[in-house]
Amino acid sequence: MSKRKEITSYFQPKKKQTITCEDEKPYDASIEVTGSWRAYIDLGPYQPVQVYPFSGPENHPRRFQKKRCGSNTFTVKGFNSWRKVNNGKDCAFRCHVGKGDGSNSAHNFVAKCYYNLKNQPCHLEKIVEGHDKSCNANNQDNFLEMLKLLASYNPQVEEIILDKVPKNAKYTSPKIQKELLHVFARKVQDLICDEIDDTKYCLIVDESRDISKREQMTIVVRFVDKSGFVRERFLDLVHVKDTTSLTLKTEICAILSHHNLNVQNIRGQGYDGASNMRGEWNGLQALFLKNCPYAYYIHCLAHQLQLALVAATRERHDELQTNQIAEIEHLKEIEEIQTDMNAPYFDVLKSLCRQGKQKQMVTMEHHYRVEIFTTAIDQQLQELNNRFSEQMTELLILSASLNPKGWLQCELQHYGLDVPAHPDLKNLSTLGDLCHGLVTTGKAVMYPLVDRLLRLVLTLSASTATSERAFSAMKIVKTSFRNRMKDEFLRDYLIVYIEKEIAETISAEKIIDSFYLIKKRRTHFK
Repeated sequence: MSKRKEITSYFQPKKKQTITCEDEKPYDASIEVTGSWRAYIDLGPYQPVQVYPFSGPENHPRRFQKKRCGSNTFTVKGFNSWRKVNNGKDCAFRCHVGKGDGSNSAHNFVAKCYYNLKNQPCHLEKIVEGHDKSCNANNQDNFLEMLKLLASYNPQVEEIILDKVPKNAKYTSPKIQKELLHVFARKVQDLICDEIDDTKYCLIVDESRDISKREQMTIVVRFVDKSGFVRERFLDLVHVKDTTSLTLKTEICAILSHHNLNVQNIRGQGYDGASNMRGEWNGLQALFLKNCPYAYYIHCLAHQLQLALVAATRERHDELQTNQIAEIEHLKEIEEIQTDMNAPYFDVLKSLCRQGKQKQMVTMEHHYRVEIFTTAIDQQLQELNNRFSEQMTELLILSASLNPKGWLQCELQHYGLDVPAHPDLKNLSTLGDLCHGLVTTGKAVMYPLVDRLLRLVLTLSASTATSERAFSAMKIVKTSFRNRMKDEFLRDYLIVYIEKEIAETISAEKIIDSFYLIKKRRTHFK
């Protein structure tokens, strides 16, 4: 006995559709339009019940419309060109399908969409992430698969997830996952702000495009915590409409205000060498200096060193190449080398070497030491002097003098007699270790000005590598297969991913409490 199939309100996808069979219970199809299509496809070839308007003479009306066939002729409008069915190449059905291969016809396009929609195993989301969340699916959602893995190791978890809980309170939907991730990220940000508190900090800002070509700006905060350790924390990621200095400043100030961080506590700015960042009058660093005159700007030293090395190497290469060409042209003029293009390459080299020995009798060591190595060093030093300002060089020298083995012991008698002789401090080699050592030994209370000076120096950022590492993490999280990720989800994901050290300290009870505060839940987890 064939099954009776019925579709109610098929052409109203926004409402729930009821599909019934004689041997099955009714069930609700998806509200989404794609769910309606798949529900209709599962029933196989089927003509929906559609009441067409009457047409034709009054004594013999017919339910056909007097219009040419189109993409919806056989489903909505109706077909009335029956006399042209046996018209050979001009058959109405062939015209509907499309002449030739018919690849551009509406009929074939809809048929192709039908087969693509029906071929679920080949869909991208099935291959990459697995969106089949049914109980009997072999490849479920990654989140569900992770829950099943955790449940296999913990019987207590197995009793409170998936099939063991009410179906209306499983809390495994993508929306719930994003809410939990947002709670986690917000907790991490709160802990970072608690670490900063009212201390002075340095801003490290950089911008880059993600896989979706959206401009993203990372904000990293560098500071010295209460224990004397230097911290660089990834604070936030924000999408900016453009990279002008005024736009970046507005977004940064909004984020700092959102996290209750005082702009007046900024003591350093670490950016790259782009004009919108380092501009003396309208750059980002100049705009912050107007509001906070102590926000000292430092161009990334690693970036400057790279630029200096590349510039010096390129300049030396061009000089050697120019000199070599001039030497060859000179030898051609005095007929010391052959001008034939078929001449062996080694003969040309021998002629050059012979000419060089005749020109000046120098040793090979002298040639490489004086003409090659010394010249390259001079060019490198000149490029470094051009890249690094005198103010920056003086700052680095004065910072190094704070080392207990340095010059400060001659200027501060008590500090110079006490700290270099202390068993826990005399062998320290870096300013970071010294700052932490002063806190652990209690010397920070005895020398508050030295401790404050050390913290200010350590707050200044010499490199923007942390922001670059954030962009590297962004490429791992937001890939070409997940290029539709929203900005808020990407930000929460990166905060938890980068600051995993802080995220591990947050207890599950705090996450649950904050999750309840978002809105009322059907089930209590405690």
